[in-house]
Amino acid sequence: DGKGASGGKGSQRRGGGGYDANDDGVGGCGKCLLVQNPHAVNANWTAVVMKKNRCPPWSKGCESKQPHFDIAVPGFDNLQYSTANICGTRPGTGFVNQKQSETLGHWYQKEPGFPGCNNTIECAYLCDKLPPVFKHPCKIFASWGWTTGLADGVLFRQVDCPRAFSRIVHGLYTRKGPRGVRFPRGRRRRNQR
Repeated sequence: DGKGASGGKGSQRRGGGGYDANDDGVGGCGKCLLVQNPHAVNANWTAVVMKKNRCPPWSKGCESKQPHFDIAVPGFDNLQYSTANICGTRPGTGFVNQKQSETLGHWYQKEPGFPGCNNTIECAYLCDKLPPVFKHPCKIFASWGWTTGLADGVLFRQVDCPRAFSRIVHGLYTRKGPRGVRFPRGRRRRNQR
């Protein structure tokens, strides 16, 4: 969905930005990064992501002073490591419960009854288990073909946020956090009803 959580050092590099109640003064909220994963099946693909909160030092991967980010993609959370998942616990998140928000959160692990996948493309079919509003964004990310659940070696640089992207993302948040699930509708043609 294009949001991300960043550790302190990565946040400071991006400079100040918009207000976010979860930022704790680290800065950089509302700034965008262009991200590329050279280890993905589609290694030449890039995505623009926007910082919307900070990576708290008690979260896995955030305790070191190294740059860190998580990309919030519907269905890809991993509750074993997540410290801020509110999916299904508050109205408007779009999920029935937290477990549903991690439908693909273990895509790389072999578990009883699940063989695991070599990359996210192989597990894209699991996106069909998500609520309808999340299926398409889940499949788009899965088609990138990440080969690990970690962002090690991911390339990124700060870029100007595309205006339309900023309007969409900023419209999804208030000072108290996310507004709830709603996505912009495409323009209708005159002859459409």
